[in-house]
Amino acid sequence: MKSIWQTPGADTFISAPKDTPDEVIDILAEGVKKACENPEFIEKFEETASAEVKYCGPEETTKILKEQKDLMIQLGWGTGYQG
Repeated sequence: MKSIWQTPGADTFISAPKDTPDEVIDILAEGVKKACENPEFIEKFEETASAEVKYCGPEETTKILKEQKDLMIQLGWGTGYQG
């Protein structure tokens, strides 16, 4: 999975299949970045989602998702552990 965007607090991500060409990821990322910089989009998103819009590029978002996955594994989530 290639991640493109994340909004902290709301955990909203846009992702694409792992084998998506980088050129396609770049096009998607640029479109999402433009939306995240659009004042009208920001206003409507923050009103409806009650969350802040923060653009994170593909690399940063992938890093965030990996860190969250590693934390969940440390906590025993997804392992069947019922603690």
